[in-house]
Amino acid sequence: MDFTRGQRLKLEALGLSDGAFSVTVDLNAGPLTVDVACFGLDGVRKLSDERYMVFFNQKASPENAVVLTASSDSGAQFQLDPSKLPASVDKLVFTASID
Repeated sequence: MDFTRGQRLKLEALGLSDGAFSVTVDLNAGPLTVDVACFGLDGVRKLSDERYMVFFNQKASPENAVVLTASSDSGAQFQLDPSKLPASVDKLVFTASID
């Protein structure tokens, strides 16, 4: 399934509420180098714990709930296992920033 910027969808709507799955972020960034990250946010949309900030310099969260498995200048691939996330993580947000 393809998403556009800012789009939100619950995992249940995709049939992904149980078990591990991968997320690929593929950007058409042209000549720009883009860093992709995944943040585990709590119920008030704050970073629940710095260990749930997964990016090029910290490739996995505790218990490998979120793992950065591949990255390139135009995207990244993450392996996610929601069953391993603590109750303090309410949502996962993917971001892209220009290097």
